[in-house]
Amino acid sequence: MTNDDLDIYPGTTSQTEVVLTTEFAGIPFSVECFDTETNAVVGTVKTVYGKAPDFSSVNYDLGTKTGYIRTWQILNDDGTPYTGDPGKATTVPDKKVTAKTVYTPITYTIKFLREEKYREADDWQYRSFTATYDKPFILPEEVCTVKVGYRFLCYKYYGQEYYPGDSLINLSSVEDATITFFIAAEACTYNIVFLANGGEGTMAPLQKTSDENFVLPKNTFTKSGCFPVGWKEGDTVYPEGGSVSFRLAEGETLTLVAQWETTLPGKGTESEPFLVSSYADLLLFGRMVRFSETLAGGYYVLTADVDCNSEPVEPIGAYLPFTGSFDGGNHVVRNATLVTAGEYCGFFGNVSGGVLKNFGLKNFKLNGSGAFFYASVVCDY
Repeated sequence: MTNDDLDIYPGTTSQTEVVLTTEFAGIPFSVECFDTETNAVVGTVKTVYGKAPDFSSVNYDLGTKTGYIRTWQILNDDGTPYTGDPGKATTVPDKKVTAKTVYTPITYTIKFLREEKYREADDWQYRSFTATYDKPFILPEEVCTVKVGYRFLCYKYYGQEYYPGDSLINLSSVEDATITFFIAAEACTYNIVFLANGGEGTMAPLQKTSDENFVLPKNTFTKSGCFPVGWKEGDTVYPEGGSVSFRLAEGETLTLVAQWETTLPGKGTESEPFLVSSYADLLLFGRMVRFSETLAGGYYVLTADVDCNSEPVEPIGAYLPFTGSFDGGNHVVRNATLVTAGEYCGFFGNVSGGVLKNFGLKNFKLNGSGAFFYASVVCDY
């Protein structure tokens, strides 16, 4: 330091305070890098005290080990792990310390998810497990419940089927990756039995699978004075010939109970025809023709004038054609509101080979989408 540095010149007097500071440079040291995989020294990293060693160049030269994460562990002189600050591994200038590689297997997630068709629409339940690279993962038993009527079949991963107990390994080499297995199921097989519910005869049981659409068979039981109007299960009545499907557990039995309705008075023969005498009888006449081909071919006689009081009347023979005989006995049906059923809107719908005689309609009105085109006393004769 000179006078110029202090702005002091010859012949002058000055009082100046000078503050001196010291700077310390970290001592240099080096780290010898020993790879436990190759069992060899693979490089040396130089650093200074207080600065952590940079192993990036050594890592680059070593490349990667699939499925593992490499870290470096500095060792004490006795070979035990040094647990302090890596940049302060020694206080001896130019000392060479040793670091060794530590390879840790990556972990990833295995998720089990049900295929959409095997779960309820709002049920996204799934299960997850953690797997470790190079360690076998044993597929568990069924981990998510499939919807009612189905049973667990297998796990699927990229189209391949796997089963509980299968040992899988190294499904991913990426840390924190997610591997998704889909849970596949198959429809359960169940049985259907038919109860006569007071009728006579037998009907063979059926075997179906969950969600399988099928046509309900015709009721072949017989019950004196009655006609069948469908099959009941729980609180629901299903019509014969209707397309239905059910979901039941494997081996369960669905019981369908025959439903009966009492016929009109009479036997439906030419000598003992069914007798129609009221609005309620008129509706029952229509149901008898609708549900039974045999009754649709019977003999019917109107025994009195009928006032419908503007109540609705569906076409007789709208579902099965009327093939029998209807003798009105010169009586009149009044004040009927004839409504659409199928493509028909009339007092009679489809009459095929049947006989209609001696009756009249008075003060009736038509109500239905097909009324303008098809409405009449008899639609199709």
